Amino acid sequence: MKNGDRINSEEFLNERDKLFENHANPALAYVRIEDHKESGYQCIGIPLTTLRKVYRPMLKHFQAMSEEQQWFAYEQMFKRGYEEDFVLAIACMKTKIKSMSSNERIRLMNSASHLNAWSNVDDYCLSLIQPLFLLHKEEVTHRLREWNQSSEIWLQRCSLVPLSRKVAFSGEHFPLIRELCERLKFSEKDLIRKAIGWVLKDSLNGD
Repeated sequence: MKNGDRINSEEFLNERDKLFENHANPALAYVRIEDHKESGYQCIGIPLTTLRKVYRPMLKHFQAMSEEQQWFAYEQMFKRGYEEDFVLAIACMKTKIKSMSSNERIRLMNSASHLNAWSNVDDYCLSLIQPLFLLHKEEVTHRLREWNQSSEIWLQRCSLVPLSRKVAFSGEHFPLIRELCERLKFSEKDLIRKAIGWVLKDSLNGD
């Protein structure tokens, strides 16, 4: 593709298919699936370092698409549900956080319903939702509370992980952290208990 040329989402997704097909590793995929143990987790076994290297040209192609074509490609990758799709989609959308309209922020947060493992939840939360929270605290807090009360484990985890690390370190948001952790403190899900411990530990290690 020449600089300045536009491609559409179909071309972008076809490029994704070829890239993933050429680098798939079934043996590694089996190990990762066994490691996660979560129902619904899917991957094709591309090592993360390889994936980051080969998707760089695709990031440029993503930027060359129209806004609506970008969103269509992002949402299609999330719907496919492969770990590598989540990594690529999140990397593509990360550059758009600061310029998102209200409707786009809603689309971004609605896409959480497709997450299917702790690894893509944490990538989504730290790469997209945490920076969005720092820019639009009231709006994102409302969504965190909704996720916190969901019966879905991945949405529950989404309510906590964005408040870890630098958000927790600041100490500014501890009342919200305490509220959301308190509501889930009796969860029997190990990945929720670990998320609670993570966020609280970061809060204690902050300012």
